[in-house]
Amino acid sequence: MASNFTVVLFQRQQFGNQPGTFNDVEPNVPFAGRSKSFVFDCPNVQASEPAFLMFQSRDVDHPRNVFEVNGIGVFGGLPVSPARDSWNGNVLLVEPHHQLRATGNVLHVESRDARGTGSGNIDDFLIDNVVLVYKTPDAVTLPSVTGDLAAFIKTELLLSMTNVRGSGASANPADQHNEYVLPTASQLGSWRVVFRSLLAGAWADAHIQARTLSSTYNVVRFLDASTQRTYYVLMEGLPGHIPAAVSRPSSVTISIRPTRRVEAGEPTSSIQSPAVRSVSPHRTRTTTSIPPSRPLTRTSGFRRGRF
Repeated sequence: MASNFTVVLFQRQQFGNQPGTFNDVEPNVPFAGRSKSFVFDCPNVQASEPAFLMFQSRDVDHPRNVFEVNGIGVFGGLPVSPARDSWNGNVLLVEPHHQLRATGNVLHVESRDARGTGSGNIDDFLIDNVVLVYKTPDAVTLPSVTGDLAAFIKTELLLSMTNVRGSGASANPADQHNEYVLPTASQLGSWRVVFRSLLAGAWADAHIQARTLSSTYNVVRFLDASTQRTYYVLMEGLPGHIPAAVSRPSSVTISIRPTRRVEAGEPTSSIQSPAVRSVSPHRTRTTTSIPPSRPLTRTSGFRRGRF
């Protein structure tokens, strides 16, 4: 998914009730007073995706100040400054419930006292260089299909993988290369790039990269009608239009975010929860890897009539 950024604030602002209190370290800073709102735009924003806010602050004494985007407090608020004599860099998450929109977003900053009220000895602090980084829709439109994913795999995808000699435990070694083309080092390197994009959730990048290998490859957005989950399928052709096998390395990948562990060797038909199932274009093996907060990868050797 692509990203963009917008500059919310490019000039230092002092909040509080004592103008000029920072003149000894930051002279001539514009005085915002008790509160101020900053309007900003996010052209082509993908509002359903999180964004993050980066900014600098100085001399924030307590966590009771107000820091809101579109009327909703940003989790973490204005972080307390460890010292008055230095600037602090901050990164805060702006979530989908902040409802970012293309125009007219509002960052509201308000100084409060240590009890969280707007009267009395309110906090005097500085903020500067406020930048919001947000996601935008992919520039590439992926092919999209809605249907029964399990039925597609069983009645179309698997049937397109023709039976060939030389497979199985009793394979004749002389037959094992009758249609299979061993990938070159360059091809394997290209596939690694594709799979890294898939694991990162960069579906449009993976689609473009795969099509540089062959114009028949596509990353298809597949909405499974029975579960209402979206899968991203890297495959040859499209559902309903799978081309005949040719002599080149092949791959089939089905990817979404995992919600539970899938054990190595578990039959694919038994998997009811999301997972990332990747099919290697060059060897037959099964591995399971579960790094923290990363997609789950299952690898095995589908070959469409290329042994």
